[in-house]
Amino acid sequence: MHAFNSLLLALPATILAGGAGAAVIYDDIPDVSIKLGSKASYNLDIDGNSSNDFTFRDASFLDFTSPLDSIDIEGESTNLLSSFLALGDVIDDTVVFNGTQVVATNKAYSHPFQAEVAPKSSFVGLQFASGSDKLFGWARFSRNSDANDVTATLFDIAYEDSGASLRAGDGLSVPAPVPLPASALLLACGLGALGFARRRRVQVAR
Repeated sequence: MHAFNSLLLALPATILAGGAGAAVIYDDIPDVSIKLGSKASYNLDIDGNSSNDFTFRDASFLDFTSPLDSIDIEGESTNLLSSFLALGDVIDDTVVFNGTQVVATNKAYSHPFQAEVAPKSSFVGLQFASGSDKLFGWARFSRNSDANDVTATLFDIAYEDSGASLRAGDGLSVPAPVPLPASALLLACGLGALGFARRRRVQVAR
């Protein structure tokens, strides 16, 4: 039996958006990187109820009938995952979910699962049970493109706590744009005032 290196990631809830009784809970967890062949495994408790929901793991050493040298994420019990999604894609009951999703493999350029392997940065939809509720969420991954040193990284996770749908990337914080025209105007006024004050000092000195 192989020993798993496990880390339970209980995600603290941070409400960023939502209506009455609904919110997207997002957490920018410390990045979790797994290297192919490392035998590493990380347990994800998405909703913080002390129950493992998904496992992000090096699957290259598992005893499959047809071994696949891969890093994947697997749902526990009835929890499921989608194929890779783009930013803004809807995650709801219309999405096709499966029990396991390959994130990276050292056969990235020839394996028939190539279409299911993560681009350099992409989302996986999540469907999981929280008590009697079925919830939807997302996890964001990346992989490198070096077939001789395969590594996949999990960046962050979010879920909708009411059971409603959400979009891949919901909850990600986007810095507010700086109003450049107003800033430029203030800067120009400040520089003008300094120039006027300097000219007055020169005239007084004369």
